[in-house]
Amino acid sequence: MKKYRHTLILSFYLLGTSFILYLINFAIFRDFHHIAIFVTEDLAFIPIEVLVTVVIIESLLGRRDRKKKKQKINILLEVFFEEVGNELLCKLAANDKNCCEFECFTFDIGKSFENNFDKLKNTINNHRNSIELEQQDINSIYELLLSNKDIFVKFLENPYLTEHDTFTDLLQAVSHLYHEIRFRKNNNAFSEADMIHLREDAQRVYKYLSEEWLVYMDYIQNEYPFAYNLAIQNVPFAEIKQK
Repeated sequence: MKKYRHTLILSFYLLGTSFILYLINFAIFRDFHHIAIFVTEDLAFIPIEVLVTVVIIESLLGRRDRKKKKQKINILLEVFFEEVGNELLCKLAANDKNCCEFECFTFDIGKSFENNFDKLKNTINNHRNSIELEQQDINSIYELLLSNKDIFVKFLENPYLTEHDTFTDLLQAVSHLYHEIRFRKNNNAFSEADMIHLREDAQRVYKYLSEEWLVYMDYIQNEYPFAYNLAIQNVPFAEIKQK
């Protein structure tokens, strides 16, 4: 009740003010019929006012706001992949035993990506990744994450990421993998059980990273064709197929 106390007080104050003004109007002009006409006209206009201000105007403003947020999120996604995402995806994909399932990425992706987006998305979502990382691979990934640690912190602090759950999941998974590796390096503990745990964490990152990579490629193709032309020359899955 306390939460709405100020709202109720303001409502009673405004209604009381309106009632007093109508009394003043009646005291001066002594025309209740005229007042009744104005009251009914005002009441009749309320639904139209709600339609215009709430349904139409707020809907348009909300749509514009969502578009701006989506654009800023996509810019963050672009920065992420340019700085660290593409390289991390290459390192993980290079150790994926089931990378042959990504054969569809080896066609002329520059001309066919948009038309085959659903097919590529389905391939990534259903991909059974099996990453076999050795300690040297773990060390390489750790060095990459360590050199970009500040970038992850800034991304996680960005309020716009609350609008993009999958990107947030990716960053959290990457951050978790980094801390898991750091803990074991500090304790010099890389037993077989540790390696199995790290591979599971890496597979989680690989899954999120692959899904967000597809979103990233679709975005830059539509918004920044010049950046897309460069990106298609470094498709991680196509490089694996050629090895």
